[in-house]
Amino acid sequence: MLADSTWGAGTTRSEAFEPSFRPHYFGVPPRQFALSHWPEDSSWQLLGSGELSYSAWIRQPIVSTCEFFGHALQFLPGPAPPKGTLSGDSFRLVLPEDTFLLFNLGGQRLGFKEQRDKKTKVVTITSPELKAVARETELQVFARRGSPYGNFTLAAKYLVTPSW
Repeated sequence: MLADSTWGAGTTRSEAFEPSFRPHYFGVPPRQFALSHWPEDSSWQLLGSGELSYSAWIRQPIVSTCEFFGHALQFLPGPAPPKGTLSGDSFRLVLPEDTFLLFNLGGQRLGFKEQRDKKTKVVTITSPELKAVARETELQVFARRGSPYGNFTLAAKYLVTPSW
């Protein structure tokens, strides 16, 4: 388990520190930590044989680990790190039944369908708009637990690439 007491203590806005205790950053598993932190000495990733090169690290999704894992979102299990680029009309995440998602593609609300596998908790998100992008476009993933109504928080960002 790793800790980042700086990120766990708060944030800065307009050069002013804003205290905001975020317990997620105390006791973070190494794989989660590697989504947001790059050590100069790669052995400090503490990932053993799964150690990431810088090029693999930079290709991961941009993840607000506090929000992503705080909403119980997960990437599909596997030995490779999650890819930060998407191509095609669908992608998958793991999330509990009481977690709801919204998406913005290029700053616009994305219409989508989701198919949930109740046994594995894998959700397949499908949208023809993903496949129709003409240039690299940012996809923002917002999450909320408990109810689909209310405020959603930014959990992750992907880069959607044309699939032609």
